[in-house]
Amino acid sequence: MNVSDKIEHFGAYGLLSVFLYLDLFFQNRFEVLKKFPAAFAIIFASLYGLIDELHQLLVPGRSCEFLDWFAEFSGALIGVLIIKWLLKKIYDLTNQKN
Repeated sequence: MNVSDKIEHFGAYGLLSVFLYLDLFFQNRFEVLKKFPAAFAIIFASLYGLIDELHQLLVPGRSCEFLDWFAEFSGALIGVLIIKWLLKKIYDLTNQKN
């Protein structure tokens, strides 16, 4: 069974954005990044995807596709929404016990 490359882009950038979000959320060096980790995780992942797609214009046999970038952006957005939801659930569960 072949998996569409759009699903692969979606999943890879969803996972990337989860790790970016967690890194930005738990760091203490840059206050603005800690204050808005979701926005920055989506922006960073999406920009990375855009640069990667544009880079493929220079690679023989590869192509730059808007739908690939859209799958990457969508994956980043959904990844951040899922990790925010999970962290809120974990926070709510730990505060119920106190």
